[in-house]
Amino acid sequence: MMGTCTFWQNQRGYGFITAPDGTQYFLHISNFERGKTPVRGALISYVLGEPLHAGTKLQAINAKFATAEEIKQAQIHAGAGALASGAGV
Repeated sequence: MMGTCTFWQNQRGYGFITAPDGTQYFLHISNFERGKTPVRGALISYVLGEPLHAGTKLQAINAKFATAEEIKQAQIHAGAGALASGAGV
């Protein structure tokens, strides 16, 4: 999955990723690629994990800055979905 880092609090080591559909996922620094720090506005590639606590948001795990290839594939996939739905026709 891929989304945008819409909030990051460096002092506390956590933030949120917003998916294209608007859903927000919790991100803790321990689930981000080692030696790097997320920044607001960056495209992030991630996998969904279980919430940390009952009743809280799902969390992003195995998160990292999205690569150019991941971004390209997401754009192709989004374009194929638009074509399949008849958007733009």
